[in-house]
Amino acid sequence: MSNFPAWFNRAYKRWSRSQAGEEDFIAFSDLLGYPPSKVLGWLHGEFLPEEPEVLSIAGIFGTDVYEVLDLPKPEPQLLEIYKSFAHITGENRGKIVHALWEAQ
Repeated sequence: MSNFPAWFNRAYKRWSRSQAGEEDFIAFSDLLGYPPSKVLGWLHGEFLPEEPEVLSIAGIFGTDVYEVLDLPKPEPQLLEIYKSFAHITGENRGKIVHALWEAQ
């Protein structure tokens, strides 16, 4: 059994506490670039993120997520390129991460 759901829940709670005002779960999902139903499935351990999705999570919470999921870390350049798109949220962020993953 993966430790990912517990790790991801802690990451979400840290993010939530760090936000000014009342950021909500929809804003968190938008930040990751995936629909709330998918993010909720990760939080509840219904399924694990796929490798392109892990890149999105790593871009926000760091590469520890790769260790939690027992996956090899991406090339540092890939993560830096992804971080350069940090200003983009929502579905477009998810599309960018998938394009970067495919280009790798």
